[in-house]
Amino acid sequence: MIRESNRSHKAIHRLWSSPTLTTWANLISQSAGLLILLPLVLTRFTTAEIAVYFLFATFLGFQIVFQFGFSPTFTRYISYASGGANLDEMGDLLQPKTNELRSGPNWPSLRLLSATISPTYSALAAICLISLATIGSWAVERPISLTPNQSEVWLAWGVTVIGLSIRILGLKYLVLLNGTNHVALVARWQTLFNLCSICTMAIVLIGGGGLFEVFLAQQTWSIITLIRNRWLVHHVLPELSQAAIPQHHRVLSLVFPSVWRSGLGQFFGYATTQSIGIFYSQIGDVASIASFLFGLRLIQNISNVSQAPFYSKLPLINRLRAQAKLKQFDSVITRSVFLAHSVFLISIIILALWGDKLWPFIGANVPFPTLDTWLMLSCAFFLERFGAMHLQIHASANKILWHIANGAQGITLILMSLVLYPHYGLDGLLFSLISGYFIYACIGSYFNHRDLINNSLSFELKTAVLPISLTLVFATIGWSASNIF
Repeated sequence: MIRESNRSHKAIHRLWSSPTLTTWANLISQSAGLLILLPLVLTRFTTAEIAVYFLFATFLGFQIVFQFGFSPTFTRYISYASGGANLDEMGDLLQPKTNELRSGPNWPSLRLLSATISPTYSALAAICLISLATIGSWAVERPISLTPNQSEVWLAWGVTVIGLSIRILGLKYLVLLNGTNHVALVARWQTLFNLCSICTMAIVLIGGGGLFEVFLAQQTWSIITLIRNRWLVHHVLPELSQAAIPQHHRVLSLVFPSVWRSGLGQFFGYATTQSIGIFYSQIGDVASIASFLFGLRLIQNISNVSQAPFYSKLPLINRLRAQAKLKQFDSVITRSVFLAHSVFLISIIILALWGDKLWPFIGANVPFPTLDTWLMLSCAFFLERFGAMHLQIHASANKILWHIANGAQGITLILMSLVLYPHYGLDGLLFSLISGYFIYACIGSYFNHRDLINNSLSFELKTAVLPISLTLVFATIGWSASNIF
């Protein structure tokens, strides 16, 4: 009995401490907002207010742009230092040297990085606040003008701007925690906070609150999250409380070559994609805007959930690369990419088959995206996931290609949109998005296979071809069943 009890405790501890499972719980709890809040939003707001709700949610996603590449870069460098590397040893890890490794974290390097992170994110938060208060306000003016209570919606926009700036400020703590591989700890806490935020917003909606009250409830939890992450850093990383003499110039000159490439790549990647929704909100009719922005938001949530098996392993992947444990490195990336692709593909097929059939039960004031729109969005975001994971794997060697891949994607999207939109409307925009991400995926996979992947054919068969094949079988069975019943 004691032995069985010990096994149970060990199994529970493994689940509790698993970065992948806890990250999945975190991302699923974020996406639970769609299941819990969506019926309330779609039935209690007008069509114009629904469009604004999803537009504001799109701007909240611009958090990735306002990081300017600092978050992935600092997280990666923190991971290297946690693996024992000195700052001066973090340049090129295509061929890591085992004789440079240490048995534990390099605390002097971690303290130097930490001392630079704090003022950096204060500056990024200020840039975010100014940009959204000016350019962002101009972009939301027309959709807000279509709502029945414009003054309340402008207040909601003000709360959104301030809340996003606070989120940017709090990223400095998240970088330290994730970079030191406290992924499971952060994910457990964030899962709880996500559920609290969703419940708070649901109570507000049920109580008859408008857009202002909903976004105020949501952004209040951003402030609480910042306080929580600050406490976690001081609790689990007390060694960083020993102040280091700031060497901002040295640290920034080291990370900046990666930062500007990552930042430019993130800007082209996210901003150009989301610009489709923002652009369409300026010219489409209210119902079409609401339906498309909802579809875009839904596919992003699926994409986020599917990232868990891969992105939860990034600190480990970076550390294995720095420690030259290349067999373990290959095993981790193969398993993680396979799981990520499988979750994404199965999710989008389920909604393609049965999404429009379930929609009438919600009683929504906005239609579900058409099958053509949904499948084109799904194709585009699968290519984005495929290319992004290749680029992340390549970045583990501190070789950044996002500026090239996303730059090519953004230019392709813009040029093709100019040609296709006047003739084909929304379908032309979506085909342009697919074309841009196809170029993006080709660039990411080419460089990754050239520099890091040992057996390219075997890797793609296991990670991409197999989940695609399984999804096609599932789709065929599901389509047959839906026609029979």
